[in-house]
Amino acid sequence: MHSIGIRVLTKRKESKGKIFFAVIEIENGNLNLIRTSSITIPASLEVPEQLAYIRTNLLALMKEFNVKFAGLRIVEGSANTQISYRKNIEGVIQELFANSEIKAYDLLLINKFARIFSKSTAEIKSVIEGELDFAGISKEEWKSHPKEIRESILASLSIVSWGEAV
Repeated sequence: MHSIGIRVLTKRKESKGKIFFAVIEIENGNLNLIRTSSITIPASLEVPEQLAYIRTNLLALMKEFNVKFAGLRIVEGSANTQISYRKNIEGVIQELFANSEIKAYDLLLINKFARIFSKSTAEIKSVIEGELDFAGISKEEWKSHPKEIRESILASLSIVSWGEAV
């Protein structure tokens, strides 16, 4: 079964952005990156249509890969620059998870990643920044992914049974 991790990136005071995602599969204790990419939110659409666009595209992606588990990297509660548009997008994604074939999903913050992977928050931040390798992915390959994809990979891993392999 496949798992998806999602990270939303938006600009302050602008109704545009990207949805980063990573689809993974754990097979025989090994991580297989099936697909990593992003969905660009069309700025030409009004916000309600943008939200529908996001939902439709993520639903198609989840069906294409038969995704059964999902993790959403959400905005930190203490972030100084909380963006309501990002929260709207994250809400639409949560609604999609709740009304789809997803068996289990989770909303993820740095502290939760730390608990799940039995690491300190400082270690998780270093992993996200690409300063440490992770899950058997070499530091060079890990660093080659954008930060948002690294967060998406962490989010997708967090919801599947990973055991001692991390």
